[in-house]
Amino acid sequence: MVGVNKNNVVNMAENEIQVGPTHPQDRKLASITESDDPNYEEYVPEPLMDIPSLPVGAPIETVIAALVNAVNCQVQYMREQNL
Repeated sequence: MVGVNKNNVVNMAENEIQVGPTHPQDRKLASITESDDPNYEEYVPEPLMDIPSLPVGAPIETVIAALVNAVNCQVQYMREQNL
């Protein structure tokens, strides 16, 4: 069809679904009050992982070791949350 613009911002805004409020720190959905949700739990953002920065040009062994350490820290955190 001639003259049809499917990327029109006006049309896209009309299709945007507002599902609820988000937490300002990480933009995940969050309930405002207990009355909004019967399964309401106080929202506590996850702590930031303490990952040391790698120097530019670091050897691949150092990069892989840092990645393995980060994954292990995340696994430990997840285990603590599920206890």
